[in-house]
This record gives sequence, C-alpha cells and structure tokens, in this order.
Amino acid sequence: MKLLKELSINLIIGLNALILFLLVFETQIEIPEILRVAGRTHPLLLHFPIVVLLLAFVLKFFEKYFSIEEAAFRKIVRFLLFAGALTSAATVILGLFLSQEEGYSGDLLQWHKWIGVAVSFISCGLLWGFQENISSKFLKTGMAISSIAVLVAGHFGASLTHGEDFILAPLSSGAADENFVDLTQAVVYNDLVRPVLKEKCYSCHNPDKAKGQLVMTDLDALLKGGKTGKLFVAGNSDESLIMERLLLDVNHKHRMPPKGKAPLTEEETALIRIWIDQGASFSAKLSDYASGDEIHQIVKSMYAGGPAPEVYDFEAADETRVNNLNTVYRLVSPIAYESPGLEVTFFSKSNFDTKSFEEIKPVANQIVYLNLSGMNVTDTEMKLIAGFPNLRQLNVNYSEVTDKGLKELSTLKHLNSIMVAGTKVSVGGITSLTGLPNLKRIYAWNTGINSADSKSLAKKYPGVLVDTGALETDKDTLTLNNPQFLPKNAFFRESFQLTIKHPIHGVDLIYTVGGSNPDSVQPKKYEKPIFIKENTIVKAKAEKGGWISSKVVEKNYQRSSIKPDVFSLKTTPAPQHKGRGGASLFDLIEGSTDILYASDGNWLGYSNQDFIVEMGFKKPVVLKEVLLSTLTSTALESFPPSEIEIWVAYGGAPLSLAGRIKIDMPGEKSPIERKIIACPTVNNQAVTSLKIIAKPLSKLPSWHKNKGKAAWFFLDEILIN
Repeated sequence: MKLLKELSINLIIGLNALILFLLVFETQIEIPEILRVAGRTHPLLLHFPIVVLLLAFVLKFFEKYFSIEEAAFRKIVRFLLFAGALTSAATVILGLFLSQEEGYSGDLLQWHKWIGVAVSFISCGLLWGFQENISSKFLKTGMAISSIAVLVAGHFGASLTHGEDFILAPLSSGAADENFVDLTQAVVYNDLVRPVLKEKCYSCHNPDKAKGQLVMTDLDALLKGGKTGKLFVAGNSDESLIMERLLLDVNHKHRMPPKGKAPLTEEETALIRIWIDQGASFSAKLSDYASGDEIHQIVKSMYAGGPAPEVYDFEAADETRVNNLNTVYRLVSPIAYESPGLEVTFFSKSNFDTKSFEEIKPVANQIVYLNLSGMNVTDTEMKLIAGFPNLRQLNVNYSEVTDKGLKELSTLKHLNSIMVAGTKVSVGGITSLTGLPNLKRIYAWNTGINSADSKSLAKKYPGVLVDTGALETDKDTLTLNNPQFLPKNAFFRESFQLTIKHPIHGVDLIYTVGGSNPDSVQPKKYEKPIFIKENTIVKAKAEKGGWISSKVVEKNYQRSSIKPDVFSLKTTPAPQHKGRGGASLFDLIEGSTDILYASDGNWLGYSNQDFIVEMGFKKPVVLKEVLLSTLTSTALESFPPSEIEIWVAYGGAPLSLAGRIKIDMPGEKSPIERKIIACPTVNNQAVTSLKIIAKPLSKLPSWHKNKGKAAWFFLDEILIN
C-alpha cells in the first residue's frame, strides 16, 4: 500500500513537472498533430477536476456531519484528492496543447492558463499533505483555495469560449431589454447586424480567441479581416468570405459557426447578405430603405415578438381609391396587412410636381409614412404635408426644403422622425421642430448642422436626437448601394415600364438593355422609365463622385404570354420546398436566388423524384417555346435537370412525346444563379394538352464534396409563349 501511495504521488509530481517544462519552452515547442487532437479534449476533461475537487472540499469541510468510519472516510477523501490532482494535471497539459493552436491569445487565456496551473500545483500539494497527515486546518484552507481557483478558472474558460459576459450577462443592467430594438430608429449595423455577430461569432473571433486571426469585436479589426483576407466585399455578398463560410455544409471544417455551435437562422444570414449588398454601411438607418424593401421584411420576421404594432384611431381609406393612386412613379400601399395606415413613396423626380403630390390628398388622413427622397420638394409641398394629421415618418432627403418649410410642420403632433439629409436646413429649422410632442429623431446628414451643433441641441432638447451621420471609424470611401428595379419581378405577360431607383440623391444611374456590361460599352444614363416588351437583360450600376461605384446588377426579364387554363402536378415536391404547389409555376413571381430562400413559397424542389406537370388549354394554342426558370448552385447541390421531355396532345387524343433533350451540367465553380432552360422544341404545334417531365440529376459529379448523392432541382416558373 505504501508503494502504491508513493507511485501515485510520484505520478502526479511527474505530470506537474511536465507542465513546468511546457510552460518554460512553450514558444519553442511544436506540438505534433496527434497531441493537437488530444488537446481538443481539454473542454471534455476539465469537468472532472471541478467536480472531484469541490466534492473533496465539501466532504472534508463537513466531515463531522458524516457518520462514516474514519479509516473509510480517509480512503474516500484520499481517492478524491488523487483523482482531482491527476485530472487537474491532465487537463492543464491538454489545455497547453490546445493553446498552441491558432486563434488563442489575450488576457483571458493567460488568466485561465495560470489559474489552471495553480489548481494543478495546489492539488498535488493537497494530496501530498493529506498523505503526510498535515493539520486539518491547513488542509481545509488549501482545499478552500483550490475550490475558489477552480471556479475562477472555470469562469475565465467560459468567457474565453462564449464571450466575456457569458455568465453574468443575465444580471447585467438592461439585460431584460437586450432583445428590444426600436425599428424606427435602428442603425442597420449597430442595432441589427452587430447583435447577430455578437451572439454567433464573437466567441471565436475576439482578442482572446481570434480564430483565423480574425477579430470581429472591434470595427477596425472587422474591416481588416483575418488570415484568409477581408471578411466582406462591400456591395458584393457573392464575393464575400463571410457569406461563403456561412453557406458551407454544416460538416465542412470551415463552416461558420462550426458544427456544435448555434448556427445563424435564415433571417440572420439574409440580413447580413442584404447589409453587404447595400454597401456594408456602418451608419445607414433601417428607415433609409423604402418600407417595401426586402430588408424590412427580414427585420420584421426577426423581431416579430417585439413591440406590438401601433393601433391607429382612424378608418382605412377606400381600397379602390388607394389602388387608383398607384402609378409607375408613385406607390401607395398599407404599411401592414389590414392596417389603415398608408405609406407613400415617389420614385421619379421628373414626374414629381405640386399637382402630382396633391393627387394623394384624398388619403391624407391615412398617410403615416411619406418618402419624398430625391424629389423636387419645396416649401410649398411642406405646407401641404402639414395637412397630413397622422404622419409619423417623413423623408425629404436631398430635396429643396429649407428652414421655412420645416416650420410648416409644427402641427404634426404624431411625427416621430424626419429625414432632411442633403438639404439646406440649419439649426434654426431643426429648433422649430423640437416642440413636437412625439419627435424622437432628426436625420440631418450633409447639412449645415455639424456634430457640435448636434451635441448642443442634445443638451437643450434631451428627448430629441439630431443625427448628423458622423462616424469616426468610417475612414474609407464608401461603396454606393446597388440600384433597385421596379417592378421587382422578372416575369411579365404584358409590356410594362421599368423604373430604376436609388436611395441616395445625386447618383448617376447608368444602364444597358440587351445584356452588355455598362463598364464595357457606351451606357445610357437613366432619366425616365424604360419600356420593356420582350425578353431582355437589363444591367445597371450607380456612380457618384467621391464614392465607390456600386456593383453591376442585372435582371433577366422573361415574358410568359400564355397561361394554361388548368394544370396539375403529378409528382409532389419535397416537403421543405413545396412552394404553393402548382400555383407557384404560373404566378409570374420569381423566387429569391438566395439558396436559403428555396423554401420562400415560390420554389418547388425535387430530389430522387421526377418533376411532372400536366397542363390543359380550352382553346388550341400554338407553342413557340416553353422555358423553365431554375436555380443553380453547384456548391449547394442544386443542379439543372439531367433530362427534359415534352409531351403534347390535340383535342382528346392521347399525349405523345414531342421532344427530349439532355442538359449540360455546370462546372465546379458555377455561382448561385437563376438559369432559364429551354425545353425541347414543339415545332409551333397547336395543342390542347401539354406535359413536362424534368429528371433531376441522380448523382452529384465526382468533383463534388457530396459526390454520389442525389442532386436537387429547383424551379419557380414555367414560361410559355
């Protein structure tokens, strides 16, 4: 027995000697791969010394309350001390192996490491002291110190893994309101994007644990990026590293966040994508975007559990009257389903004048949001706006409004925010609004009001924030947001007017029709809506002096002049990608090209099963072309069908095969995109029945990471002409 005791204490001493060696030579030692694997078990093993040492302390401290024979009691305590000392030493050694991996540094790591080392040394001393029968007082004191050290080391370890405020966050001031976001005043990055990064990314990318040499907790470090380059390309999510990593398979070693950690939701991922595509601004407000923009829909779904929507005390306007007010240059619509409140947005500066503005006076009582950004708004129109008694938000950015016009708004008791960026307003005009009872925020970027004026006004009127858009960390030239096309859908039956718009005043929108790139040919400058009557590709980008041009955006407009009178899906799409059944195929609504939204209600998804649909026409139709709108993303297993068949019939005759084609598969690095695929020619036949069979690729190609697995086939529209 004595020999066993000596061997056990020698083993513990030997392990602690190894710890000393690793500490002294840690900068000169390269840990072999096998030991790096062992080091990753550190988080698993560390729970043993915590439990064992605390249990030994409890037993020893309260020994008089246990009716156990002294000899048996000593054996139990000695075993716990031995187990605690052994697992402590092993845990520290594995932790030192793990700390050699890239991404572990900083003060938290040092505190966690040295306190852990102290626990191991103290545990070794306690085991020796117990065997040498040191006084119970010294033993209890040592146990108390080791227990405290275990808890402190555990706290630093949890902070290192989950973030500094992980344990105490629920007790911190304002924790109950952490998830509350005032969407009327939210800054997109700080209030919406940053909380997502903080919750899902900061634990691995902070000064103490910078995996991939990437730190996301600091703005300058975020812009710098990590070992593999910049985290995002402003204005281009497709080329941004963060989006690539977020969309990788959950088992991929570079997936962010890694397997085992809570992934971003679809809405959170979409929010980051939109923020990047819109220029990755750190100062842009949610209210800068038209309420119909995709970002508003995403944010509303993310914060659906937030404050209840405002209830209005006025009646809704007549629906027919509201619909009649909509034109190619003006949009009038309810702010939410069954809400009496209306939002009004004007798009075309050349079509805006006092007369066109007066046309919305019949619904003046229902207008709660008015967007006149970039329009020829003068003080005359401001006087008319004063007659909108229920107005909550007003956007007159980059207009001709002056201080005189602002004074006209003194009767709008419900107004809570106003945007006057790029106007000639001054401190005097702003002061005239501060008496409004519900006014909370004034956006006054690029005006005569500077940050010093803003601070002065804040002291004088503490309830009103005057935002001048100043952000000291915005050192680089900003990238312009992408142009936006209206209407948004790419499919149409009748010719229409295409509007291109941009939220920033003074931007030049240049475009081409036909597919050529605005950078490589003589483009046209957008001045009025574009008439679209046939299939074509429109490309556009935004330019402005002092800014980086936006990326080129494009829209492939496709006409579908014939809609079947009856149709029937003969095979059922996958449950998670069922869209709205067959109705999704003929509604002229395009699905999102973001693969996360293949389940957005517009895409039908098939795998391991053919897509089969039958259509009927009351009167014979002559078919010139039949097209399928599909989604391709080779990295994410979405491929075109391998084969398509068309079957036709006239009258009551049975269907017969009219054509069959094989589809060429995309290459390894094909991007996420919509592809319009032509079905086999039908030779201008007059038909009353039509059947399409599309066969998904049965096996992913050999170069694919999931080779051999069945591919997905997504489609959102069948176009018939």
